[in-house]
Amino acid sequence: MQYVNPNELSNAVCNIYDVKNAIKSLGLNDELKDNDGTEITIGDCIHDILLFLEELEANSPYKGDEPTIARSKVPALDADGKFIYNEGGTA
Repeated sequence: MQYVNPNELSNAVCNIYDVKNAIKSLGLNDELKDNDGTEITIGDCIHDILLFLEELEANSPYKGDEPTIARSKVPALDADGKFIYNEGGTA
């Protein structure tokens, strides 16, 4: 079970936006992600990561709540990627 700290999740979303903008400004967005014959670009990878993180953030039960509330119920992801909650856990 993986616990998701809401503050760290928001930070990760901000960080991936910074990476996305840096990659774009360097002209690397359309570069292939590897040399193994793939057609997937660095920009495609960043886009997929961003969508995943934004989905987690949008589905967080703590969106807009105070950090102290997040300490009483800790969101976690089960094997299917769905949120479950650890009552009384720590963030």
